[in-house]
Amino acid sequence: VTVSGRLAFSEPVRIEGRFRGEVSSAYLVVVDSKASVEGLVRAPKLIVLGKLNGDVSGARQVMLGPLARVNGRITAASLRVCEGALVNGDLEIVPETSQSFKQTE
Repeated sequence: VTVSGRLAFSEPVRIEGRFRGEVSSAYLVVVDSKASVEGLVRAPKLIVLGKLNGDVSGARQVMLGPLARVNGRITAASLRVCEGALVNGDLEIVPETSQSFKQTE
């Protein structure tokens, strides 16, 4: 089962299934190791342990766990990639004072 739509949270959120669309949080988004997200993710902090096919916008910190599979554009101030993670796409590391961060505040 895949859930589709737009999810917006004022609290941290953990995605544990399959989701297609846009997900945003004022604090943290975690993509679980068995989860698959297809679409845009906006959050100050993102942890990807599973699959993400889409773009990351406005992140201050992004961490890709050892089983992470990311296809898309990541824009963040800080990126940590654990051994074993795979990334296919564009990476843009920008200062926290950049206009990109004002979108999620």
